[in-house]
Amino acid sequence: MDAKLRPKSFIRPVLDKQTLKKTDPVAKYFKYKKYWDKHKAPGEDDRRVLHTEIRERLAYQPPPKTSTPPSGGR
Repeated sequence: MDAKLRPKSFIRPVLDKQTLKKTDPVAKYFKYKKYWDKHKAPGEDDRRVLHTEIRERLAYQPPPKTSTPPSGGR
């Protein structure tokens, strides 16, 4: 009677100590960082170039205009 109540398609997972591995969070971070460095997000390079151009434009100071006195001798 107990066999009739259980669904036949259920497969019980086998849990042993080898399948339950603890992961080192630092190692996992560096693994992902290596992947992220290799595969940049779309538009990330363009944004870096844009930031550099904006920084250069903001840092540029035009030479001061020198005013020359009018030559008329009055």
